[in-house]
Amino acid sequence: MKPEVSIVVTTYGGETYHTQHCLGRIRRWKDERHELIVVCHDETPLLRAFLELCKRIGLVDVLVPAVPGHGHVRGVNLGFTHARAEVVFNVCIDMRIGAAVVDDCVARLRRDQRVGAIGWHYDWSTTFEGTAWAGDELRFALRKYDDSRTAGELDAEHVANVRRASWFTGRVFDAIGTRRILCMNGSFFGVGKSLWERLGGFDERVYPNHWADDFFTYAVLDQGLDVANLPAPYRCGGRRDEFEALTDLEWQGTKDPYRGQDRIDWKLARPVAGLDEADTTLLELLDRTLDDDAPVAVAGDVPWAPTGGRRVTAPAAANLAVLLADRASFEPSFVDRLAPGGVLVVFDAPSDERLRVAGRLGIHRREPARSAYVRAADRFLQQRGRANLIVPRATKP
Repeated sequence: MKPEVSIVVTTYGGETYHTQHCLGRIRRWKDERHELIVVCHDETPLLRAFLELCKRIGLVDVLVPAVPGHGHVRGVNLGFTHARAEVVFNVCIDMRIGAAVVDDCVARLRRDQRVGAIGWHYDWSTTFEGTAWAGDELRFALRKYDDSRTAGELDAEHVANVRRASWFTGRVFDAIGTRRILCMNGSFFGVGKSLWERLGGFDERVYPNHWADDFFTYAVLDQGLDVANLPAPYRCGGRRDEFEALTDLEWQGTKDPYRGQDRIDWKLARPVAGLDEADTTLLELLDRTLDDDAPVAVAGDVPWAPTGGRRVTAPAAANLAVLLADRASFEPSFVDRLAPGGVLVVFDAPSDERLRVAGRLGIHRREPARSAYVRAADRFLQQRGRANLIVPRATKP
């Protein structure tokens, strides 16, 4: 069954808390009409484990791991390529959205062919309906906070980029000159996929980091289409149960207190003596991603056992292997127990140190290994080409 609406979420790094709550809100109402696509890059082991769990339980329909340093703008474009529905929404992880705001935005796009896109226009006005054409006149608003070199005017490089764009017709500039208008924010917006593709999506070549949403707004308007604001009930915190923006906008005095928190906001079902909460959460998440009969290998003195007491020894093929090792105890035979695509979790700590997750080494070895043991394990896994290596703790060289 083809979905009616595709929703794209891009996450990265250690934004585990925001991702959990963004997807958790969607989980309350998502049904067969909705397709959820998540793009991730440079994710920590904890975030990746959480996303794999969301994929396993059916919340995430498509999980797309991107290359390191992929970036948000490219992530949005990548997510849209996987969308199967004609109406696609982008949702940033610091947004909390409900079914009603999505349904109402979809209804507006479908009933009014003049609307090319609909999205959040900041919490500045409850009465602003969006930017709309009335014949050859464009009705618009100016930004409340303007960082342009000349207030109310587009910077010269933006003007040049608009004029060079393949979609440029001149209609917007003919109507308002080179004014810098209030544009929809890329944190939450919806658009028809056919229009998105025709306009080229976000221009990641010209705007790989910032201003891609403004540029796309000008592109939609230049086609003679309107860019609508959120429906009135959801503006400026009117219905926080349906739409809430926690976006970090320090330039306008809004600070996001949850930015960069690499933690899961729940109580563990099975606390484990000897492992701290971060360690145990990671293992519990990984364990939950496995089938009930999936073999797990545990070696060394790790005080943890998987659900149901699953343990295996060679030569069984394990989907998840957990190992505590010092710098001199690497045993390739243990890695041989991994199934193709299996995950090896190495608590690489000297025996006199308490296990804890304090580092940023991640899945797929995106940062240099910090010990002889990890370097040896990494080389072995690369030669096999068959497993992911997670090192929760960054040890000293």
